[in-house]
This record gives sequence, structure tokens and C-alpha cells, in this order.
Amino acid sequence: MAMWYVSNSGSDSNTGNSQAQAYATIAKALTSAASGDTIAIQTGTYTITTAMAITQTSIEFQGYGTTPGDYGTPPLITTSTNNVTLFTTSGTGQNTYIWDNLHMTSTAGTPGNGILQLSNHDNAGLWIVNNCLMSGFFEAVNSDDGGVDYTIGNFSATNSTFQNCTGSGLDFYQSGATVFLYACTFYNNPIHVYIQSSNVNLTAIRCTFAYATGTYAVYNSSGTATLTNCVFYNNHSDGYTGQLGSFALSGMQNCVFYGNPGTAVVGFSLSPTNASRCNAFGNNGSNGWAGSQGDVTLTADPFVSGSTGNFALNATSGGGAALKAAGLPANIDIGATQSSTGGGGGGNVVPVVNVGMCGGMRG
Repeated sequence: MAMWYVSNSGSDSNTGNSQAQAYATIAKALTSAASGDTIAIQTGTYTITTAMAITQTSIEFQGYGTTPGDYGTPPLITTSTNNVTLFTTSGTGQNTYIWDNLHMTSTAGTPGNGILQLSNHDNAGLWIVNNCLMSGFFEAVNSDDGGVDYTIGNFSATNSTFQNCTGSGLDFYQSGATVFLYACTFYNNPIHVYIQSSNVNLTAIRCTFAYATGTYAVYNSSGTATLTNCVFYNNHSDGYTGQLGSFALSGMQNCVFYGNPGTAVVGFSLSPTNASRCNAFGNNGSNGWAGSQGDVTLTADPFVSGSTGNFALNATSGGGAALKAAGLPANIDIGATQSSTGGGGGGNVVPVVNVGMCGGMRG
């Protein structure tokens, strides 16, 4: 497995196999890379006018500052050209594609997608988005090309932001697959997460879904969901939506639903289970929730400044103060950000979460 280098100071006449011989464009590196290789992209701005087609069965795009792997200032990969998608894939089989430490944007009047599955069915494959910002696209991650649903086997995103899209942050289609989201923010998209197919296992931990402009913030056609320490805030209408009569909630714990003028939780055919506890509701059109052990009723906005993206808990009685150390296990805050009161360690700290368990253990 080789590493190919891209830099604003490089040249496509170089060999691309060292920092001193870096290419100037990501497209050139793609033509050189084989399956299993890494394309290391140094901080800078890379303007795209035509889509970059990934034909390898596996590839990693890794942004860096000075040395590959340093997680320095992410490079900006951007386009202002109408209907241009940054990355397209068309593979089938057990493909793995990774986008790590990148900023990807579109400033076009008619934006394309960030990442798009063009054709074929990658039923067993995996897309990973890590430490990325994706902004201004039609859909940031899209497996639905022109109304034809092409499948990505599984999707994982960590510490990433999906915002200001005109369609959705994540459009996912693959029956029986998994979607895993950890410490991600979805902001100002018509639909933040749109899962169209059946029996998808969605896990979201420490995620914030705010200011959706459409009918619902997160839509899961019919599957299972585990929501832990998530926030649904000031979305245009509904918060979390499942297909009525066919959706089963696996578990929802330590989550906050505030300021959603529709219904906080929509369409569940089953009553909350023992895996659902310590959720908070306030200022929604209705809760749509039968209630569970440890639930909190909010009488005030719980966040320091949700309008500016600060979802730390405030000290307001009936607001943030009611959520501190109120979750499970003991001393965990309800919500995505842990305070010194709830999480320990001083200041706002990240709770360590074990997948499949409510809340997490304090760091």
C-alpha cells in the first residue's frame, strides 16, 4: 500500500510519491493510486470543476498540516461549479472508502453532492467520514443518484459536521445495513439524516441535530435505532421520525428534544422499552412519547447558545441545570456535551461511551 502526496506547492509533473515530489491535484493522485493506497492532501485550497471518480476498491483521503497523520489544519476541497459533485464512486462488493480530516464545500448556486454513489450496488462496502466538515452541497453524502437508489453497505461518521445543504446531510439506502454516527453535528439542512430503506440499524451517540428546515430532522423508514446523549433542537417541525406501524425503537437515553414545533418523536408503534430512560422534552409542539423512567420536563432552553452552536448546558433552573448529572449511568448529563458537574474533569468534557449502553462512563 502506497501513499501519494498532494500539495498546493506541488506539480502534476512530479512523481507524487513523496512530499518533495507532491502532485498539485487530487485528481492526478487518483489516477496513480491503486486499491488500498492513501492520498495525503496537505492543508490548502483545492478547487474542483469536475467530479473526481473513485475507481479503486478501497482508498483513503487524508488531510494533514505539516506531516501526514498530524491532524493539522484540514485542506479545503471546494467547487463553485453548478451540479458538480466532489467525489463519485461506482464500485460493487466489499469496498472501503475513507475521508479523514477534510473540509469539503460547494458554493455553487445549484450545488452537486459531496460524495455520491453513481451506480452499482456496494452491498457489503463501508464509507467512513472522520473529522470532516461538509457544507453547502445538495446532499453531503448521497447514495441516491437521480431517484435511483444505489446502495452503500454501511456508513460511519465521527466528529464530523454536515451543514447548509439544500437536500440532506446524509441520504442512505441499503436494507439491513448499519449507520453509525458519533459526535457529529447536523445543522441547517432540510433533512439531516434520511434513511429510505428498511431494517437499517441506526446508532447515534453524542450527536446534535439542529435547525432542520424540512418536515423532520431525522427520518428512518423502518428499522432500529439506538440514540444516546443526542440533541434535537429548534428543527422546523418534527425531531425523530419512524415509519408508523413498522418502526421499533431499540433504545433512547439521555437525549434532549427542545424547540421542535412539530412532534419530538413521531410514529413509533411500540411503547418505550427499559432501554429508554432519562430523556428531556420542552417547548415542542407535542412530545409523541409515552414517557420513561427518569424523563425530564424542560421549562427553559437548556443550552448556553444553541443559535450559535454552543450546546453546553446552561445554569438555568428548569433548563440546563435540570439536566446536569440527571442521566444514566449516575452523574452523566442529559445531552451531547458533558459539564464539569456531570462529567467530571472540569469544563466541558466528552463522556466515554460504550456502544450499545446508555450514557457512558465518566472520563
